[in-house]
Amino acid sequence: MFARWKTYLSGFSRPLSGQLVIWILIYISITQTSWVLSAAPTDRNVPVTALSFLPEQILASRSLLLVCRLGLLVGGGLWGLQLVLPVSCWLSVGCMTAVVAMSYENSTHISHVYHLTNMVLLIHALWYQFHYREIRVALLKGVFWQSPLYPNWTFMLSVFCIALFHTYAGLSKLVVSGPEWANGVSLQLWVHLWGRDDSFVNELIVSNRQAAIALQVATLVIETTAIAAVFSRWFRFAIGVGLLGLYYGIVESFGFYFKYNAFLVAAFFLPCDQLLDSLSVFLRRRIRIPLTLSGSRFGRRLVKAVVSRVDMFGLIELRESGTPVVTDEIERGGVNNP
Repeated sequence: MFARWKTYLSGFSRPLSGQLVIWILIYISITQTSWVLSAAPTDRNVPVTALSFLPEQILASRSLLLVCRLGLLVGGGLWGLQLVLPVSCWLSVGCMTAVVAMSYENSTHISHVYHLTNMVLLIHALWYQFHYREIRVALLKGVFWQSPLYPNWTFMLSVFCIALFHTYAGLSKLVVSGPEWANGVSLQLWVHLWGRDDSFVNELIVSNRQAAIALQVATLVIETTAIAAVFSRWFRFAIGVGLLGLYYGIVESFGFYFKYNAFLVAAFFLPCDQLLDSLSVFLRRRIRIPLTLSGSRFGRRLVKAVVSRVDMFGLIELRESGTPVVTDEIERGGVNNP
């Protein structure tokens, strides 16, 4: 069993899903993190982030937050374009961590929407750190998207972190409140106090305690068993569907901003990598976009560099100016083939 795991974790696959996840996480990091700090709490007695040890003047510095935000913009942009590797990866992760930590340190509450984004972004920065030389070579040759460059350990470590995050949430409920957490009344009170007025789900919860109990029991079961997703693809799929249903219920009932957590669950628990590979094959068989290179040498190299980074499905055919077009008839040995 361990030999099989070792073999699998040392393997590689095409980077379609991995690079797409990086792009989306960079977008989330840049667009959803705060530009401003709220008023700092009067007392900060409990460490809440990795930066809690820093002095008050640093944690509450609006100038430092702006610098970190700009660093996130620059680093995220460079990493998204696969430039200045691996420095851009760590600039993105470091600034993302600092921005979120400073926001938490100056807030009276902590939001769960950034934890998974930060963790999975860190894991994918490790991928680039260990393999940036191979990635650079593949980009220069224009074969990044066709090459087996995405390590299986990166995918599975992301699955593990997402699963552990949810299992910890379920176990925390049981440790603090016990099985009585799922008594139905607590959910009814939360919905009554903080729920959306226009939610049809909330009407059912408030009016039917048995329905509230069923939803809370399902939440405990799905969350506490999420770690099983690491050991079985079928468990992963079932738990992924359950977690997506849970997140839909949270968004529908309370309007909390958990859609990015739901995205990560879908990306790593559902067979999105297989769907992307199948979509790539389907599109390559039906769509070809010829692009003739002309102009200066620098311009041609720039076009090649851009195409090698963004043409994830391999639909663009680059041709040097003056190169004859090979038609389908010639490729098939048709009548025009001498």
